[in-house]
Amino acid sequence: ENPFEEHEVLGRNILLETPIEIVAKKLWYRGDRATPRDLLDLALVIEHHHSEILDHSDVFAKNIEAFTEQCGSRRATMLPAFDEIEKIEFKLSFDECLDRANSLKADILKKSIPTHSSS
Repeated sequence: ENPFEEHEVLGRNILLETPIEIVAKKLWYRGDRATPRDLLDLALVIEHHHSEILDHSDVFAKNIEAFTEQCGSRRATMLPAFDEIEKIEFKLSFDECLDRANSLKADILKKSIPTHSSS
């Protein structure tokens, strides 16, 4: 699957990374060092691309547990920075974003558990 989409910007065609690619890289390379911005970005992408994220659950599974654990345990220090992020047409609170990330984590973990068929 192509990690880029072509868009016209100021009359020129350019390639931009897809939202899934952006958050996948954030979680893969630094998911064990959660930031408020990463939580917001992940929640926004979950809102619009949940099923596509699950299609690439192996990438997201690497650090999703560490990421959600850090966001939960560091809530008091992350919340002020989260609230300072300029958000356009995005009204979810820190806790609502964390709920989305935790729901995604549960879905990823469910998907990674092998099912046994009875033969």
